[in-house]
Amino acid sequence: MRNEEAYKRTLTVALMSVYCSDWSCLMQKNLTRNGNSYALTLDKPLMELLNMSPETPVEIRTNGQSFLVTPVRPIDPARATAFLEAVNQVNTTFEPMFQALAKR
Repeated sequence: MRNEEAYKRTLTVALMSVYCSDWSCLMQKNLTRNGNSYALTLDKPLMELLNMSPETPVEIRTNGQSFLVTPVRPIDPARATAFLEAVNQVNTTFEPMFQALAKR
């Protein structure tokens, strides 16, 4: 396989283009009419890849140019505690530097 093919492969699946690299996939999809709204249909392989079901809540973020749809996952209390401890340690360690920067 040629090097560029290893980094970018194009697959055509049911009128849908999928561009994949080693770290992500980009899909081109069309919205479908759903009453007075539009819907984005997620194919079963994508749902399985993301470990999602139709009942999985999603978070939608936008910057006004694009949007990102992310499955909402339960928060792991141990991980949240470890994260907060790390933030507190950074704040304690670098407090004088943060204060000096805030005065500028």
